[in-house]
Amino acid sequence: MKEKIRKVLLEKYLDFNLKSFKKSNDPGISSANLKSIKQILVIKPINSVNEKSIQNFIAGLYAVYPDVQVSTFMRSSLRNSDTNWLGVPHEQYLKNIREIRFDLVIDLNLLHDTICSYICKLSGAPLRLNLKQGDYDNIYNLHIKSSDSGNIDNELQNILKYLKTFAKQH
Repeated sequence: MKEKIRKVLLEKYLDFNLKSFKKSNDPGISSANLKSIKQILVIKPINSVNEKSIQNFIAGLYAVYPDVQVSTFMRSSLRNSDTNWLGVPHEQYLKNIREIRFDLVIDLNLLHDTICSYICKLSGAPLRLNLKQGDYDNIYNLHIKSSDSGNIDNELQNILKYLKTFAKQH
């Protein structure tokens, strides 16, 4: 029973925190930003998506940005020692993420997840891309719509296509 109450409180706290976040007037999106990406954080989805699709997507990021460093985050990898009693990531954990100075965070969740959106919000990355629109769109400043929303592989390839186009513009 305590665990259920804790989960409800965590979701309510993060939902309020995320929905009250105001989008900056400076979207952080420019051709210079999109060309000079050196650090990318890929937030892996919490729901089941073919791991090979994710690996192919990450390989595609290296093809678009040859000198990039790609890190991944999975909600399931967040340890109890990384969070407070409620389940919110500790400031030190978030500080470690910010110190990497990610240029781009790509959230691959098909439905917005509070912890993943919270990590994205507090990452310090000027570019925050989400795969699907949802309750926390105010956290993200880049969304690439796909006409084939039923096929995850096509959506991931579409993102790579647009990033490649942006990265090659003069």
